[in-house]
Amino acid sequence: MGEEQIVEFMKKKETAKSALCKKLSFDCQMPLIGLVIDRGLDASQKAMIENFLEGIGSLDVEIVVIADTDLDSFSFPYVHHIPYSEKNRKEAMQAIDMMVTLPFNDLEELWLNGVVPISCKRKGVTDYDPNRETGNAFVYGEAEKSNHWKVFAGVVRALETFKFPYDWQSIIINGLEKLQRS
Repeated sequence: MGEEQIVEFMKKKETAKSALCKKLSFDCQMPLIGLVIDRGLDASQKAMIENFLEGIGSLDVEIVVIADTDLDSFSFPYVHHIPYSEKNRKEAMQAIDMMVTLPFNDLEELWLNGVVPISCKRKGVTDYDPNRETGNAFVYGEAEKSNHWKVFAGVVRALETFKFPYDWQSIIINGLEKLQRS
């Protein structure tokens, strides 16, 4: 991807984020974390998400949950619900900065939209290494061994890196390049 293409891509992302922030009435300067629930959750996944969302309120973030089920379980003041539809999903993907992924979420869709995954270990995901400027995600461990604390730690790492635009853009580019090689 050339420099001009990257600049244009990032401008489109910023415009999409501004539009979503205006639509949902929240501060566009804060990091926007997404969570897509496009299928039923088992009890452990639901508990992990509830605990994670409860704890994340201590950080300065906005969260968008795109789902058509379990919305009552995820009611917190800093969580914005968007009913699931292809249109809403596309609009949110173009706007969000990072996404806490579940094992069934499509990572390619995230990378195509410049969304940085916060993911369990899985094929294609490389944990971000700030010293080498490599990686396309923030990895919080094995799916079977994950809990809300590990997810929270992954989010904190992502939020700290988000403060550095060059590093953040590098992760986005790494994700896009991963797709080009696939």
